[in-house]
Amino acid sequence: MANVSVTLLGGFAAAVDGMPVPETAWRLKKARELVKLLALAPGHRLHREQVMDVLWRDRGPAAAANNLHQAVHVARRALDAGAIEFRDEVLQLAAEVDVDRLELAAADLGAPVHPPRTVRPSPSTAASCCRRTATTTGRRHGATSSRSWRRS
Repeated sequence: MANVSVTLLGGFAAAVDGMPVPETAWRLKKARELVKLLALAPGHRLHREQVMDVLWRDRGPAAAANNLHQAVHVARRALDAGAIEFRDEVLQLAAEVDVDRLELAAADLGAPVHPPRTVRPSPSTAASCCRRTATTTGRRHGATSSRSWRRS
C-alpha cells in the first residue's frame, strides 16, 4: 500500500508517496469531503450511516448509499486503492494526517490538546468544519468539539 498523507491545516491537500494529488483527480467534490471528514474523525473512522447523513442528508437511503460508493471509488482512485477501507459498515482512512502530528507535538510540549471529552462532535458539525476556511474561527461558528481548534 502507498504512503498517503492528508493536509488539513492551511487548506486541503493530499499526497501519495510524497507526490501531490492533482486537483483533477478529485472528479467528485464529495470524494474530497469524504476524505476530509474521515481525516477529522476519531481514529479516522466513521460508520457509513454517519457519512451518508453528513454528505447526503437531502437524499434517500438508497441514493445516499449509491453516492457514498461513488465517492469512495473516486477517493480511492485519487489516493490509493487501500486508502479507504470499507468493512462492517465502517469507513476508515489509512493516511497520515497533519492534524494528528500537531496534536502529538503539542502533547510532547505539555500543551493541552483537548478539552474534557464530555462533548463529541456531531457528524454535521464535522462536515461544516470541513468546509471552513483557514481564517474562520471555531468559536464564531459555535463549535464546541474537542477538534474545533483544528479548523480555525
